[in-house]
Amino acid sequence: MKNRHILLGGGFLLMGTLLTGCDTGASNTTLDPVKAACGSDYNCMRDLMMHYRVLATDLMKMAEGYAREADYQALKLGQDSPEVRTTRALARKAWTEAQEAAFLASQYEYQLPSKEEISHTDKNTALPALSAGIG
Repeated sequence: MKNRHILLGGGFLLMGTLLTGCDTGASNTTLDPVKAACGSDYNCMRDLMMHYRVLATDLMKMAEGYAREADYQALKLGQDSPEVRTTRALARKAWTEAQEAAFLASQYEYQLPSKEEISHTDKNTALPALSAGIG
């Protein structure tokens, strides 16, 4: 049980570190936390999107585990026991954090340029380099 608390706390610490650790490329970062973390760095946004998807999945699994554990404790100790209340509170907290992580993942995904935009940008940046080498 203590390992889960450490994992949950470590996940939150990692989330905060990732949000503040990426280079900011935007000047007005107070309005959009997604741009505040990565600016327009595609790889940073993609990595954070994947991180938050995995984190959301892990936290949902933890919440389900806590809920099952609380149900089991309730059978043995009764619905109103302090252990059951604590475990249910942990389940609610993990579920809430999972929803927040899923929301952040969707925000990063929304900010990613489409594949069409990426290929168009790559073609535009590659042409000057090719023409410079020809002359």
